[in-house]
Amino acid sequence: AKGDVSGAEAELREALKIDPYHAPTHRALGILHDQAGQFEEALREYQEALKSENRFADVHHAIGLIYAKQGKLEQAEVQTKEALRIDPQYAEAFVSLGIIYDRKGLKQKSLDANAQAVQLDPRAYQAYSNMAVVYIKDGQYAKAEELLRKALEVKPDYPEAYNNLAAIYMDQKDLKKAMDAAEQALRYRPNYPEALTNLGILSYEQKQFERALDYHQRAVAANPNYWEARNNLALTLMQLHRYVEAAEEFTKVLRAQPQLPALHKRLGDLYFDHLKDWINARKHYEIFLRLTPPAGKE
Repeated sequence: AKGDVSGAEAELREALKIDPYHAPTHRALGILHDQAGQFEEALREYQEALKSENRFADVHHAIGLIYAKQGKLEQAEVQTKEALRIDPQYAEAFVSLGIIYDRKGLKQKSLDANAQAVQLDPRAYQAYSNMAVVYIKDGQYAKAEELLRKALEVKPDYPEAYNNLAAIYMDQKDLKKAMDAAEQALRYRPNYPEALTNLGILSYEQKQFERALDYHQRAVAANPNYWEARNNLALTLMQLHRYVEAAEEFTKVLRAQPQLPALHKRLGDLYFDHLKDWINARKHYEIFLRLTPPAGKE
């Protein structure tokens, strides 16, 4: 409760010396590791807890969340459904199931799961936001905005809702409202990578390249693995004629997304047109051609 994580872990380890099979202790250790982003350690402790007591709905849910973060959607779905089997009134697990279905491209199942969460708990603001994301992808912006406003009624300081509103306004080319919404998201989460990226894109579209550069650099600093932010950073560096740095950033993006044909084409053009590096230009053009199916005999 005091935020002393190492002290808490030490006491829990002492508890396990007394009873190595005490499920609530393993569960508590799992939560500590989970909150620290130590997912493999968290999984190990959660699974130890379930060996002694399999009816921890929240532990199955927590395991499902970790699997979802790791992209293991089938395993995440199994664990989340097990949580709901144990506790059919577990609104938060329905929210998670909705996210899993959305990532699997099952739009209606995602909407149904989130609707079930709202039915169980009308204050489940994440469910409103998740349904809005499905509608945004489907181009149903009015419905999406209505749901995001409901989420903000429940939780006025919810940065994801503001950032999703920004996405709607960006698609509608309403730059002023998009900027306002993204800035509101940053007010509640100053290092929110997605909101920083949206502000960077909006600044870029207004040809405010130095400002865009600052936003994209902050987004990458907040999440170095967010390759879309790094790609936008590289594009902005090109506009500022900082070609060597742009090539370095595009190369880092390729480590995460090596099969993106357009990125190889962009790097080929960068090396050919600006850096006069014919060897690297040819390498990326050849990869681009290998990844791109031929359009015709020509």
